[in-house]
Amino acid sequence: MTKSIVIMDDDLSFSLSLADDLRVHGYDVDTVSSATDAIEHILTKSYDVVITDMIVKSDDRSVPDGGVSLIHWLRFTLREGHPMALVPIIGISGATKFPGMKSILQVAQSLGANAAMEKPVSPSELVKTIEALTGGAKRTHASASDVPEQPG
Repeated sequence: MTKSIVIMDDDLSFSLSLADDLRVHGYDVDTVSSATDAIEHILTKSYDVVITDMIVKSDDRSVPDGGVSLIHWLRFTLREGHPMALVPIIGISGATKFPGMKSILQVAQSLGANAAMEKPVSPSELVKTIEALTGGAKRTHASASDVPEQPG
């Protein structure tokens, strides 16, 4: 069975390129540009992994709509027992190159992301991370017993 991944990133060219790289490795990939869109997808489809950019443009939204919001929703808002509540999460960010932003990936992990990577993301390293988080086995969706223990 093919593993299913959702990528949330406001950089369309980056997310489409990353999705193409993952598809070459046999993954089924959906891309979205906001946490709101990711939540809509997650409520209608189970994913094996969620990859989320930590900081996205607000597009004049009244609430933050990036990786922090998405990880928080998955780990603290989604009802316990929902199969996606413990889905492996990979936080990514290119903002780490800016002063004061190096810790954004630590924030991702403190909220419950299983891994954090700087952009640009190496496709081969990303595949290794995905396989490590999902046990390397092919399956259709994550369940609570499949997810590694959360850090902290």
